[in-house]
Amino acid sequence: MKDILKLSAEKIYEKEFSVEFKGYSPKEIDSFLDTVIKDYQIIDEITDEIIKDNRRLKYEVATLEAEIIELKAMLKVNDRKPEVSNIDILRRLARLEEIILNK
Repeated sequence: MKDILKLSAEKIYEKEFSVEFKGYSPKEIDSFLDTVIKDYQIIDEITDEIIKDNRRLKYEVATLEAEIIELKAMLKVNDRKPEVSNIDILRRLARLEEIILNK
């Protein structure tokens, strides 16, 4: 982010203006630039915090996406198991019916 901006707190602080006969008040300019510098410093802090949050959230998203893939795979396996279990139950039931009816 710092590479994109043309100004930084340091550049603003170090900027020197030439004084002309009917120029602006140097104290007023210094006061205004001090305010601009403080704003830039706050923006730098906020930007750094946002970048950290963004990295953390991207990692969290990647982790959750991997977990979703894993859970979907488990769900597919679990979806297959009841079919097999139902078939086994029906076979057992049929055998028991045969045994009972043959007695």
